Amino acid sequence: GSGAFSFALQYHKPSIVTNVDTFKEILEDKGALFVEPENENQLASSILKLATDQQLRNNLEEEMKVIANSRSCASVAAKHFDIYQTMLGKLS
Repeated sequence: GSGAFSFALQYHKPSIVTNVDTFKEILEDKGALFVEPENENQLASSILKLATDQQLRNNLEEEMKVIANSRSCASVAAKHFDIYQTMLGKLS
């Protein structure tokens, strides 16, 4: 991942990211515009689109909120707790 992207996620900011496995795993095609590596035309088009389309920015921000909440410390801890509870139940 990227340090800049971590801040964008934390503050629910729509992003333009490279279409690579790291971002695909985190975002699952949501919350950002994906561009192919080294495709300057696609990047320029995405910058213009994000800058001029308020509805797109709003939609991406909402998606980023959902993603950030699902990756929060509390959410991850709750998921781990559920796994432990399940495993303990199988041991008894």
